[in-house]
Amino acid sequence: MKALISLLICLMLFAAAAEAKLTTDDLARIDRIRTKAIDLFTSGEYEKAIPLFEEILVIDPDDNISNRYIKIFNIQVIEPYCQKAAKAYFSKNYPQAIAEWENILKLYPKDQRISTLIDETITY
Repeated sequence: MKALISLLICLMLFAAAAEAKLTTDDLARIDRIRTKAIDLFTSGEYEKAIPLFEEILVIDPDDNISNRYIKIFNIQVIEPYCQKAAKAYFSKNYPQAIAEWENILKLYPKDQRISTLIDETITY
């Protein structure tokens, strides 16, 4: 029985060590980046903050704080532009729809879906 318990403890320790991939340097770097990213985000400088949160996710893909801020950005900042663009598009006000999508690209230039929508609307 003692051997089984020892084996289980060893397996648990091994599993925990395998999950702890981040070094103390990684954690310190994440902390520095996160502090700057949150300051930028709260001051409304989303175009500077989001790439920093994405940088954190490269180091630690499971970072809940960065994921949460990116979700907040998408919901609070991007979504209203999407709604305005959709309303303009379905009202056949294509220049307004394109303008709203361009606002999104200014905030989040990596979103290729928006570029596609603009291109398709221009050719429509």
